[in-house]
Amino acid sequence: TISANAVAAMWAQSLALMAEMHRTLVWPDVVTYNSALAAFEGSGQWPGALALLDEMRSRSKLRPDLTTCATLIRACGKGLQWQRAAEVFSQMDDLAVGPDWLTHTALIRQYGYGQQWSLAARLLTDTLGRGFRMDLEASRQLAITCVEGQQWQMALQLCEAVQNKGLQLHPDARHMLIYTLRNAQQPDAVAFLQQKAEH
Repeated sequence: TISANAVAAMWAQSLALMAEMHRTLVWPDVVTYNSALAAFEGSGQWPGALALLDEMRSRSKLRPDLTTCATLIRACGKGLQWQRAAEVFSQMDDLAVGPDWLTHTALIRQYGYGQQWSLAARLLTDTLGRGFRMDLEASRQLAITCVEGQQWQMALQLCEAVQNKGLQLHPDARHMLIYTLRNAQQPDAVAFLQQKAEH
């Protein structure tokens, strides 16, 4: 893992690089801004991340992409600002960026950090209903939210998505879901996931 000092150093370096680029009239592109936002995320500097978004749109006239929005959502969540994370998510249409599984998963995690379980469950239902083709890491992040909050109903939703929608699970996600559902006395779902693991 990266130490707090190392993260702070990366944040400071990113700010210095952005300042130098502006000074020399070398305008940052979206990739550069996303790298700087990732440093803000890692250091928990959510106000700086939001300020950087404003600069990106007003000064550089750049259009944020999905990585931009997902990073902003995570940055706000790590600062325990789930409301601001939700605001970023709600503004995606205005930013001309359509939400996808990456931003949905990021916001569900932030709702989990804020213990907003009803909002997390509602967004999970919407996410699964849209039929996004999530990667394995997304399933792991969702399973972490379930087990951390002991949200067996959400775990059951994921299990049903595996059964009915072909959702692929990260091996760690499968173990976490089995753990959560076993504690909730959901033997049929546990048996199904165990059977899937054997194939």
